[in-house]
Amino acid sequence: MAKDFDATLRHLIEAFPEHWPTLFGIEVRGKVSVLNVNLSAVSPEADVLLLIEDPDGPWILHIEVQTSYDPDAPRRMHLYNTLAHHHRRLLIRSVLLLLRRAADGSEYSGVYVRAMPGLSEGLRFPYQVVRLWLLPATSLVQAGLGVAPLALVTDDAQPRLRELVSDIEERLARDATPEQADFVRLCEHILMGLRHKVDAVKAIMAGVRNMEDSTTYQEIVHKGFVKGRLEGRKEGWQEGREEGREEGREEGREEGREEGREEGRETARRLLLRIATERLGAPDQSTRGKIEGLTDLEELERLVDIALSARSWSEIGPGESA
Repeated sequence: MAKDFDATLRHLIEAFPEHWPTLFGIEVRGKVSVLNVNLSAVSPEADVLLLIEDPDGPWILHIEVQTSYDPDAPRRMHLYNTLAHHHRRLLIRSVLLLLRRAADGSEYSGVYVRAMPGLSEGLRFPYQVVRLWLLPATSLVQAGLGVAPLALVTDDAQPRLRELVSDIEERLARDATPEQADFVRLCEHILMGLRHKVDAVKAIMAGVRNMEDSTTYQEIVHKGFVKGRLEGRKEGWQEGREEGREEGREEGREEGREEGREEGRETARRLLLRIATERLGAPDQSTRGKIEGLTDLEELERLVDIALSARSWSEIGPGESA
């Protein structure tokens, strides 16, 4: 499932945060660490935030990983960015990392803009877009263990996957602990499922080491994280994408659109309730019920903007004009 891939990337970032700025062309001169900002009110699977302790002043790198197409991703990134700034008061650079072509869309221009008709100025939120499949595989392998598994799903890698797996193995033998090596191999195995069927992944990884003997692998399989992916629970879905069947591709994109729209609505509702509650105290049941019943994303975003400076719940009034 798409969430398996997204979760794998989050785990990689959290395990090797210092390797990730390089992927986005960022030169870092200080310590890099995962920033634990509680965004649970926005989403149970919030984006990854890295604290960059630059000598010129700290700032935050905000990474959004997308496996499926979501036209609301720029708007959601703006919400995450705003909330993180609300918590830490630091400058934030946002990056949208697209893992495959099926996640791409015309909405990802690198700038999210909102403006009222007749006004010369409005909201302008810039963000960086990185399309993984276009990156050079060798550069990813050399960038560090945290990004090396991504090399295996680039266009550049496909004619020489075994060679690249061997290159990563050399790095693991030289630079990784046994536990880190197990973890990186698991990530390789999972991420190759973005482009290859289960049997092909097993064949490519054959000879690396018997992953069934890995205690880390066994633990994750026991939890069900990898088992469904590698035993073909979604093999038919994968085949439809990889063989380019138009019907399957369009169905997946439409499913992604709807999931993205619903996630955006839920994100906005949680953000509105969190910000307003922090400023004004808990709402009464009637107000909470009205907010939880809102389905218009534009209206929810309008109310979030109002909540940032509201002095009472009456100013937020769902459904009322500002």
